[in-house]
Amino acid sequence: MSEALIAGLFAIVVAGTTWVFNEYERREAQSFVRREKRYQRLVKALRGFYESGEDAHKREAFLVELNLCWLYCPDAVIRRGYAFLDLVSTGSSSNSEQRLLAAGNMLDAIRRDLRGSNLFPFWKRTRLTGADFRHYGVAAVRSDPRTADTPPVGPARV
Repeated sequence: MSEALIAGLFAIVVAGTTWVFNEYERREAQSFVRREKRYQRLVKALRGFYESGEDAHKREAFLVELNLCWLYCPDAVIRRGYAFLDLVSTGSSSNSEQRLLAAGNMLDAIRRDLRGSNLFPFWKRTRLTGADFRHYGVAAVRSDPRTADTPPVGPARV
């Protein structure tokens, strides 16, 4: 074979390999954006399960988002989401501490998914766990900050 033919074949192989890796990275970036948006909606809908702010529409939105997680999200997020739902479902004998931990575990799985791969785990290390997550809410809303007392802020019951 001539050197020109070998150089041409080498260029085609390099170009093809480069295209494949670029497409892979593009699809990974698109998947990350989809998962991030899904997780944002899932976390916002989580407020529908607070005792002080029970909202059927947010609960329904949470269920829909969790079902849509089956398309792109890792198994750990889906399993922990269902574990949370098992604890907040009607007839469950769980206490608020168990429900809080289950919500925190789900958010921990989401956070670990969004923080990246396990190829170089020492770059993206975290020491937070599901037990570190807390639900806080405002107990009352003030209309005039000059005349109203500061509303108490504390852990909301789940």
